[in-house]
Amino acid sequence: MLTVMFVEDPRRNIAVKSLGITTHEGAEVLRRRYFGQMEANLARASYDTLVLSSEGLWTMPIDSVRKLRTWLLNFADDWTVLFTSRHPVDYATSNIQQQIRQGHVLEERIARPPMTQFKRRASVYFDVFGQENVKLTAFEEARDEPGGLVAAFCRRLGLPETTAMEVGRSSPVRWDEPGALGSAFRRRLGLPDKSAMGVGLSSPVRNESMSMLATLLVSSLNQQRPRLIGGKLNPERAEDDVRVLRRIKGEKFRLPPEVETKVRRTSRDDVEWLNATYGRQLYLDVFSDHPPSALPEAGAYSPETLQSLSLLLSDLINRQGMSAERLGRRILSSWQARGTNPS
Repeated sequence: MLTVMFVEDPRRNIAVKSLGITTHEGAEVLRRRYFGQMEANLARASYDTLVLSSEGLWTMPIDSVRKLRTWLLNFADDWTVLFTSRHPVDYATSNIQQQIRQGHVLEERIARPPMTQFKRRASVYFDVFGQENVKLTAFEEARDEPGGLVAAFCRRLGLPETTAMEVGRSSPVRWDEPGALGSAFRRRLGLPDKSAMGVGLSSPVRNESMSMLATLLVSSLNQQRPRLIGGKLNPERAEDDVRVLRRIKGEKFRLPPEVETKVRRTSRDDVEWLNATYGRQLYLDVFSDHPPSALPEAGAYSPETLQSLSLLLSDLINRQGMSAERLGRRILSSWQARGTNPS
């Protein structure tokens, strides 16, 4: 929501695309609606500390971030930006899987693997909020803290340790659900500092790794039957087919060795900047020239096998969905014939 509110052209946002909005006028209507909803919610809310989080914030250009800060000053004067880093290889692996689930093809994604770009992205927030207000947390360290990521996030908000652990235990995070971390904080929290506010600036952390076979099958299906056509779900695809296919077990997806090597080498300057800026010693293995291990499962399936198997599974999922729909219509017709209210 926040990204759509402040980017120059909301039509480029994936959430807007998924709504089938393609015109400038339609995007502006959505933007105004989001502003209205957000401001109405904040006007009704009673809070000591306000936490706003959105994955897309860290990719916004500096003009959009300036607009964001100007708007946020309507609600508080003191801001802290929570910036979460992640190992470049893990980030690229997670991001590529997320893109494949959204409808992209593996070969296209690994040709230009996504990079962390710590310096470019954090520097925007340094300029707008001040470097002293941008606090770094390594994802890997937070994940391993007592209580996990949710408790670690609470600690960075200034919550007492007992409260952080309590919230962490009561808010288990499922990384296969959109906005998982943010949803853990929709309850009101009694935070001590009335002026402190946090904006989440982080790599996506909600993605549960798919198996290598599941990733290859979803990618092949995307290539043969694009998930979206004209911004709408392809009628040859079931809405939940990716969710079904990702349940296939096996060796977890990894980048091909040559792509992993490229990510490590390309990210070296960025990691060096991160460590120098924050006085840390993170992700030092990217400076190693030791070659990654081979992927035994990746080459076990020919393109023809993946193509035929992905289409076969897609047809079965479609048929199952159609059968469920027909059964639902039959039950509804039976209720209507007997004058029964389904609710």
